[in-house]
Amino acid sequence: MSAPLLLLLIFAAANDPAVPEPLERYLEAARRNNLTVEVARAQLSQASAQRDQALGGLLPGLSLEALYTRNQYESSVQSPGLRIVIGLKDSLIARATLTVPLFDLPSYSRYWASGHALEAAEEAVDATLLDVELAVAEAYYLVVANQGLVAAARRAMEVAQESERLAGVRFEAGTVTMLAVDTARVDRARAEQNLIAARRSLAVASRTLATLTRLPEPGDLPEPVAPGATELTEEAFVERALEGRAEIAQQRALLRQATSSRSEAWGPVVPTLSAFARENYSNATGFVGNELYWEAGLRLDWRADLSLIGAVRQVNAQIREGEARLQQAIDEVRDQVHTAWLDVRANRSRLEVARVEEGSARDALEIARARYEAGTATSFELSQAQSDAFSADANLVQARADLAYSVLVLRKASGQSLLAQAGK
Repeated sequence: MSAPLLLLLIFAAANDPAVPEPLERYLEAARRNNLTVEVARAQLSQASAQRDQALGGLLPGLSLEALYTRNQYESSVQSPGLRIVIGLKDSLIARATLTVPLFDLPSYSRYWASGHALEAAEEAVDATLLDVELAVAEAYYLVVANQGLVAAARRAMEVAQESERLAGVRFEAGTVTMLAVDTARVDRARAEQNLIAARRSLAVASRTLATLTRLPEPGDLPEPVAPGATELTEEAFVERALEGRAEIAQQRALLRQATSSRSEAWGPVVPTLSAFARENYSNATGFVGNELYWEAGLRLDWRADLSLIGAVRQVNAQIREGEARLQQAIDEVRDQVHTAWLDVRANRSRLEVARVEEGSARDALEIARARYEAGTATSFELSQAQSDAFSADANLVQARADLAYSVLVLRKASGQSLLAQAGK
C-alpha cells in the first residue's frame, strides 16, 4: 500500500455484514432514542411549522369582529315622517371580512425562504444521524477494546500470580534471593492495578454506549472482523462525499434561503394588492336602513423608507456568509475524507505490526518463563517479558478495534450511513 491508488482494505467482504449485528442493533436504537437526534427532529418540526405559517400568508384569511358599546346618549336624525338612528345607547356591531392576497412579493419570498429552511433542517437531521451513528460506533469499539484489555489484564494477572508463587518456591529452595520475591510481588501488584484500570475503562465505555442509545449496558461484545478488500480510491470517496454529505446539502439550502430573503428585503418597494369582502351587522342602521349589508373592494399598499437600504445590505451579507460557509463545508469534507483514508491505511499497517509483536512477545514470555524455572534467567528478565506480553496483547486488541472504527469513520466521511450496506 505504497500509493493512494492501491487497493484499500476497508469494507467487509461481500458475504459479511456491513457492521457486527450487536453494533447494528445499537445504531438502530440510537436512531430511535438518542436525544440529540430528537432535538434535530424537533427543529425540523419547527421549520415545517414555519413554512406552513408562511403559506398561510398567501391564502385567503377570514377575520371576525364584534363590538358592543354603551353610549350615554342616543343619537338620531329626525325629519318629518322619518327618524334615522345613528347611535343607540346599546350599540352592537359585527363584521366578517374575507381577505384574498392577489400579489404580495414579501409573502411569496418568505414562503420560498421557509421552504429552503425546511430543506436545511431535513439535511441537519441526516447529518445529526450520521454524527450520532459514528459516536455510537466509537463507544461500541471502545467497549470492545476495553473488553480485550480486561481479558489481557486478567491473563497477565494469572501469569504474575504464578510467577510470584514460583519465586516463593525457589526462595524457599534457596535458589533465588528475597529480591526476586519482591520483584514478583511488585509485578503481581502492577497486574492488579492494570486489571482495575481496565475494568474502570470498560465500565465508563459501557455507560457511554448505553447513554447514547438508551439501551442497557452491553454484555460481552464480539471482536471486530478484519475488513475485506475493495478497489476504491481516495478520489472516489471524495466524490461520494461531495454528493452525499448532508452538511454540504444543508449549507446549499441555507444559501438558497438567504437568496430568497433578498426578494423579501426588496418587497416593500413593490406594492401589495389584495381583495376583500365584508359582511356587516349593526343594530344602529343609520342612513343605510338595513341591519345587514356587505362591502367588497381592492386594497393597494405601498411603503418605502430608508430601512430598506439596511435590510438589503444585511441580506447581501448573509448571502456572502452562506457562500463562504458552503465552501468551508466542502473543504472540511475533503479534509475529513483524506484524514479518514490515511487513518485506515495506517491502522491496517498497525494491525499487521501488532500481530507480529503479540506473537513475538508471547513466545518471549514462554522462553523467559522456561529459563526462569531452569534458573538461567533472572526475575527482572521474567518481569520485563510479562510486561511486554501484556502491552503487546493490549495493543493487538486496540489495533483491531481502531481499524474497524476507522473504516466506519471513512464511510461516514463519504456521506454513507453506517447501516447503508445492511439495507437500513
